[in-house]
Amino acid sequence: MQTWEEKIIEREKALADGIAIGEKRGFDAATLSGLRSLMANLNLPAEKAMEALAVPLEDRDRYLEQLK
Repeated sequence: MQTWEEKIIEREKALADGIAIGEKRGFDAATLSGLRSLMANLNLPAEKAMEALAVPLEDRDRYLEQLK
């Protein structure tokens, strides 16, 4: 049986995890939106748009997949 302190700590961790997931999703959505805008408005290929937004190299394959 959990003490009330353990329950509070568990809830706070779950809340922090949920916030982190939401922030990541929001950041990814904003990045994809920026990439699409650069590609459409400036006629940039995806790779150049990612360079312009300084998307980390390790994330580029994931974004390329999502842009399809």
